[in-house]
Amino acid sequence: MEDDFETETKKCIKCRMDIPVDAEKCPYCRSNQKPKSTSRIIIWIIVIALLAYGAWFAFTQYNISGVKNGYLSDYSSTVTVGMALDSFLGNPKWKYGKGNDRTEVITVTGSCTYDNKPAEATIQFSILSGGKYFSMTGMKLNGQDLGLLTNLVFASLYEKALESAR
Repeated sequence: MEDDFETETKKCIKCRMDIPVDAEKCPYCRSNQKPKSTSRIIIWIIVIALLAYGAWFAFTQYNISGVKNGYLSDYSSTVTVGMALDSFLGNPKWKYGKGNDRTEVITVTGSCTYDNKPAEATIQFSILSGGKYFSMTGMKLNGQDLGLLTNLVFASLYEKALESAR
């Protein structure tokens, strides 16, 4: 004798076997049949975003530290760039970014005195050879690019920075 009704079934979300439609666990593979809640997915997205931000932050701090803890051998082999600029510039801010040509750059901004007047200095260092080396590649005073005078003004400013760091 044949049953007059069929049991409704669904496919297990893991093993794809036919199981009763109201089953909370698969009788074959024992996997939970409830779909993942959206709140759980959102939590995972937040966790991944925080990890990505942490990795990015660590990467930028690594590059900033490379310049701050490095030396400009033309000027000093005992005073780091960070010691010199942090002691000379008022309220120095160090930032990691990309230049117009997509090179990695560290930009330092802070207040100083230039030509016996208050000035806002912006000094840019380019990271070379995958972070192994760096060089000063640009400088602005009060937003004005110094162009050909960059190296001369930087040399003067950096010598004063070294004096204040010693």
